[in-house]
Amino acid sequence: MDAAGRGLPVRVVVASPRGMTGAALLLCTVVTAGCGGPGGASPAGGGSSATSGTSPSGSSPLAGRSPAPDRIEIAPGVRLAAGPGGVLPVSLRWVVVPEAYPEAVAVADGVVYVAAGSFQAFAVSDGAQLWSAAPPDGHGLAGSGSVVIGARGADRVGAWAPHEFDLTVERSTGSVVRFSRSPVGGRPPQLQPFPESQPERFGFELDLERIVARDERGSVAWSITVDEPMVDELPPVGVPGGVLVTTSSGHLVLLDHR
Repeated sequence: MDAAGRGLPVRVVVASPRGMTGAALLLCTVVTAGCGGPGGASPAGGGSSATSGTSPSGSSPLAGRSPAPDRIEIAPGVRLAAGPGGVLPVSLRWVVVPEAYPEAVAVADGVVYVAAGSFQAFAVSDGAQLWSAAPPDGHGLAGSGSVVIGARGADRVGAWAPHEFDLTVERSTGSVVRFSRSPVGGRPPQLQPFPESQPERFGFELDLERIVARDERGSVAWSITVDEPMVDELPPVGVPGGVLVTTSSGHLVLLDHR
């Protein structure tokens, strides 16, 4: 059964600790409590890798539970709920937990780019990790605000934080092309920020414990609540047919309009 109760799996990807092989990646299904990542433990650690949305036994992630159609547990301590009307106008496509709390998120050409402990790329379609680029000096990325993600020519992308880091990678592979600490001056002119895609259908109100989506009449259509907020949410990003939300627990959540 999927998040909308249709019997389909929902992808949930949790970061693996540094140094672990792909075989040791930790998969957290929607109903599993005590998993790693925000809501269960700190997401700090190694890069994420997409895996099947079903449990290791092959059963559906929601097997054994029949959630009400107006309320879904996205992850431990993170819940999606309908507004007063009682019907969710969105469905859950996937949830990804980056290796650290995201400082910037951008979407371009079917790819979600995330600046967190490293620079990561995920497929909009299913949340599969495409690559993860770590700084070559062995230290994670850390920006204190105003992190910019954008194109650096036709085949490269970059992440830049004022006075803290400047990273450029190959768009297709994530291979590091250029990296520097404590860059001097303003944003490099070669770095063209990806356009901000505004969500359709809903307006948003954000605070640490709750994201509220309102319809065109101003009524609450749905909300996401977080039991243990850790960081400020990032603004929701529009994607074709839906919206990408970054919660204060560090989860990336893609919701489809219904």
